[in-house]
Amino acid sequence: MKKRALSLLLALVMLLGLFPVLLLPAAAANVAINAANFPDAKFRSYVSGKYDTNSDGSLSDAERSTTAMDCSGRSIASLKGIEYFTSLKRLDCSNNQLTSADFSKNTALTELYCNKNQLTALDVSKNTKLTILYCQNNVLTQLVLNGAAALTHLDCSNNKLSTLTAAKNTALTNLYCTNNQLTALDLSKNAKLEHLYCYGNQLAALDLSGNTALTQLLCFKNSLTKLDLSRNPNLVSVQCEKNALEELALGRNDKLSKLYCYGNSGMKNLDVSGTPILKNTVQNGTLNTGSADCNKYTLGDSVLAVDKNLTVQTVRRYPLLVRGREVTDNNRKDILGDGVFSFDGVSTLTVKGNCETNQCVIENVGVKGLRIKVLEDSTLTTSDPNVILARTDTVITGPGGLTLKNTYADGGSGIYALNSDVTLTLELVMVVVDAWYGITGPYGSSQTRLILDHSCVSVSNANGGAIFDFGGGITLRDCKILFPRNGSVGGNNGRVIVDKDGKTAISATILWTKRTNPFTDVSDSDPYYDAVLWAYHHYPEQITNGTSETLFSPNKTVTRGQAVRFLWNAVGKPEPANTKNPFTDNIKGKFYYDAVLWAYYNDPRITDGTSATTFSPNKTCNRAQIITFLWKAVGRPEPTIANPYSDVKPGKYYTEAAIWAYENGLEKGSGGKFNYSADCTRADIVLYLYRFYIGRDLIG
Repeated sequence: MKKRALSLLLALVMLLGLFPVLLLPAAAANVAINAANFPDAKFRSYVSGKYDTNSDGSLSDAERSTTAMDCSGRSIASLKGIEYFTSLKRLDCSNNQLTSADFSKNTALTELYCNKNQLTALDVSKNTKLTILYCQNNVLTQLVLNGAAALTHLDCSNNKLSTLTAAKNTALTNLYCTNNQLTALDLSKNAKLEHLYCYGNQLAALDLSGNTALTQLLCFKNSLTKLDLSRNPNLVSVQCEKNALEELALGRNDKLSKLYCYGNSGMKNLDVSGTPILKNTVQNGTLNTGSADCNKYTLGDSVLAVDKNLTVQTVRRYPLLVRGREVTDNNRKDILGDGVFSFDGVSTLTVKGNCETNQCVIENVGVKGLRIKVLEDSTLTTSDPNVILARTDTVITGPGGLTLKNTYADGGSGIYALNSDVTLTLELVMVVVDAWYGITGPYGSSQTRLILDHSCVSVSNANGGAIFDFGGGITLRDCKILFPRNGSVGGNNGRVIVDKDGKTAISATILWTKRTNPFTDVSDSDPYYDAVLWAYHHYPEQITNGTSETLFSPNKTVTRGQAVRFLWNAVGKPEPANTKNPFTDNIKGKFYYDAVLWAYYNDPRITDGTSATTFSPNKTCNRAQIITFLWKAVGRPEPTIANPYSDVKPGKYYTEAAIWAYENGLEKGSGGKFNYSADCTRADIVLYLYRFYIGRDLIG
């Protein structure tokens, strides 16, 4: 019996020996701590002493699962073997003798400190979780960051980098790349950047327009000639000294308290009027002139250090002259003190009334894209060679009409685009010019352009030429009228641009542009065709789009919300005079929200609600309501003709509006009736707006 039991036991042991894989899990292979796996003796010794916890001369999975390693300052020349530590999140291998390193297997890394070595190249493209990389004080000529999209902090200072690409590192908040050999630095994709140290390079340009979160900038000791910080409102500290700066542009830098910009001998003026802390420091702080290289203004913790010959300007001055007077923050709200001209401090000069002088009335010296907005019919008269002189791109726009008179004895012009790269635009405006030369560009220019967009131009007494010398071409966009009224047209060796019939004459280049029609339910035979395309393509604010990408739905009735939005868009989306919302159904975020507030608080008020607390934005409108909206929006002008309608009775809310609309060609009714209660369609309202702003024959 015992023999039989022994035989069975022996058979069982043999059976287990035949099937070990089925019964027992395979043990993971340990990594031997030897010269093959860890060739650097010092690194091998460090790994053995730190991680071989059972002293068996190898590393188990558990022993290699550490998440942090600090092997800094050990004279290690090779990190071969680091690839076995795949769980590492933090690695400090700084202050060694590394000439190369491969971290591609350490994909869990979030922090890597490899500074103070002798690395010539570093590739962290596989380290997708990396947030902090310190690799400064090496001899790097190549740094590959693609793939490290989580990177927030990068210090690669004191290397030999000639290029640095961080376009894929959009999470970057801190970048230190000082003392390299960089000639360019593209930070257009790094919108979250807060701290930038790039001093001690060879940068000739630095575009920070997209880095609005930037708080600290150190870019001194480069070759910068221009630096624009006007779009960096969060800047606190800037050091841009010892460059070749000729221009330093500041804007609304409300937080800027430290600025060092000395050592830029080409810069003669510094405007700190838009930086309240520095402005206060200059006006009320202490000026220390004892330093050999700069003047220093201080007040508390704020500092401004500038070259001794630099003029610090605390009142903002604009490159714009009105009747010879420079526009500044002190006078811009009423430039001449007579209520005719005002400037918004950005790009819009408003004209409201008449001006007569012996100087150039408006000279745009350098406000790029200046918009001269004529609020009411105005006349500008001068005996200077030019009524309006544009040295850079300028737009003249309505709703008012503009008359330009020039009595200069030797032949003056109405509008003169002085420089060869100027684009002059007349948009939604009627301009009458009474001058020897009408609207002109510089003689012989091949680039100066004129754009007439939904505008009317009349030039009289143009003995020297009506419209000429726009070598870059004239673009006409739906201009109903373009002709000189009286006198001959010519001048400058017969270089005539437009004759009295509005056709090309001699050598002119006129580009007729037809606006595209995206709508299948609007054809060129429809009476509202031009109006719809005008509203759809209206610049700068689209008045309306379609009800879909391909449908305008011209016969669909307009709602109250749509109507006020159409009007608001047409007048340029002005800010409401009051932001308190009286209507429970005017919901913030809806397309009509701001338009309703504008219409309600406009002076005079364009519309009330349907009750004290409701506006009813989805309620449909009839023709009387829409015409009345428009009439109120333009200031309730009194009609000057008798009532032409049999169904418009005295004393109705729409009576004056209906007569005014008839007089101005907006709505003629049918059969002697206004048909005030008829639904107002989408086609109707854009046609009314188009006829008011464009379709009237203002020249006559």
